Order: sequence, then structure tokens, then C-alpha cells
Amino acid sequence: MRHSLTTTILLLALCQAPAASADHVEVVLKNGDRIYGELNKDESDSITVARRLWAKGGCSTQLITYPRPRITSITVVASLADLYKARAVAAADTFEDQWVLVHWCLDRGLDEEALAHARRVYAFDPKDNFARKLLEDDLGCVLDGGVWIRRTDYANRHGLVLYGGKLMTPAEIELRKAHSASVAALAVAEDKVKDLDAQLALSLQRLKTATLTHRHLLRRDAEAKTAAELKRRETMTKAQIEDEDDERRFDAEHHIARPDEQAPKDSLDAKKSFDDAELAHQKLTADREAARIAHEKAIAQESAARDAIEKAPTRGK
Repeated sequence: MRHSLTTTILLLALCQAPAASADHVEVVLKNGDRIYGELNKDESDSITVARRLWAKGGCSTQLITYPRPRITSITVVASLADLYKARAVAAADTFEDQWVLVHWCLDRGLDEEALAHARRVYAFDPKDNFARKLLEDDLGCVLDGGVWIRRTDYANRHGLVLYGGKLMTPAEIELRKAHSASVAALAVAEDKVKDLDAQLALSLQRLKTATLTHRHLLRRDAEAKTAAELKRRETMTKAQIEDEDDERRFDAEHHIARPDEQAPKDSLDAKKSFDDAELAHQKLTADREAARIAHEKAIAQESAARDAIEKAPTRGK
């Protein structure tokens, strides 16, 4: 079994190896890190190494420059294909050796070889959580029909698209976009309600202040008018008072408006401030009610969008 697996993976690695390459070097940094790759530039103050780096999305080759003051040693080593060949031959067909070999391959950007050995690790114990995590998290694979394959291959096979870190059908994506939009709309509605609540509190305070001022000046003006009227009538004869009272009764019976004296300016200003405050408060109250209705509608829409996601069939990974 061991020789069969090793032979198969070695043939894959050799087929992918370039016909000719630059020197392969191992660079030891002063912080203890060991860097492996192809020497791209060797200059007096630095070296540049082409490194194969692995991520869930796959391997990529990056040119990385290391200043010589950071370097402890530079050693020319065998090619990556030769190093892998030696490692693969030496590794036993056991969970432990294959596990170590997977990580050795990942550290050097040998993604296909790492996947092959990871599949072997999983085959030893399909219930092992570490083996599953290795394939899912480190190699970005999913189990499809009993076989671990790349997420990209799974997506292509099932018509899925990567969205929010997960593979989904276009229909699932549209549902999540609709939910995201409803969440954003709900947040706007909540902010609107909070803002209007704050405005209403200030408006109510202004209205109370305007009301108290207006009432105080009305009372003052009434008292002043009463005092002036009493003083005026003191200078009148009894007949004049009786004639005036008869005239007032006649006007009242026939709904004839009597001319009022002009109110003091501060009273007129207070009346206008009260009217303005009352009108503004009424408008804010109406706006707050509209915002409350919009907020309840946004809550219902967000809930419906969430329910649609929960009830929809899921094919993503």
C-alpha cells in the first residue's frame, strides 16, 4: 500500500516539476525562520527568493526580498521535487507519518501533494476531527460523494458561487443579499426612531417653557387690565358706568366684538413662541409615528427575509 501511494504521488510531482530551474536555497533568518525557495536575485545587500505560498485559494509564487543583515546562512539544497521524493519514500503509510508529510508539503506550497497525503490521513480514520479539520480548514476542501475535493471544484460541479466565505447557489445568495438589505434598512429605521425620540424630548421641553412663559404673561396682562379698568371706572359717574354696562350687554347679546387693546410686545412674542413650539411638536409627533410604522415594517421585512433563508433548501458548503 505504501509503495503504491508513494509512486502515484511522486509521478504527479515529477510531471509538475520544471525541466530546469534556478538554484534552490534554504535561508535561515536570525529570528530562527527557515525559508525555502528558488534564488531569484543574489545582491550584495539582499537576496530575493521565489517562494510558493499556500492558502485556501491555492498556491501562488511570490518574490520576497530579505536584507542580508537579517540572514544567518544561505545553503544551496536539492530541488523541491528531489526533496519531496526523498521525504515521500521515507514516510511510512501511517497516520502520523502522512500527517507530518502533509504539513511539510503545505509549508513548501506543494498543494496537490498535500491533498493526496491528507486524503490518506482521512482514510485511516474518517471520524477523526483533526483529519477533517486538516482537509476543511487547511486545504479548503469539502467532502462530496465520499471524496475530498477542492471547494472550487465542488462549486463548479454544483453551480455554486463563493459568497461571504461560503459556497452557495445563486438563489441562496439573493436571499442573503435581501436579508442584508433588510438588516441595513432596519438599522436606518431604528436610528430614525431614536433621533426623533431625542428631538421630541427637546421639543417637549421647549413647549413646556413656552407654555409657562405665555401663561405667566397672560396672567400679568389680565391683572394689569383689571387694575386699569377699576381705576378708570373710579373716575366715572354712576350714569356713565350704567351706560357702559348696558352697551357691553348689548354687544354680548348681539355677538358684536369689542376692540381689544394691543397686547405688550413681550406678550406677543411669547404667544408666537408658544404657537411655533406647539406646531413643531405636532410635526415631530407625526414624524415619530411615521417612523414607528416604518420601523415595525422593517422588523417584519427582516424577519421574513431571515425565515426565507431558514426555509430555503441549502446546497452550499
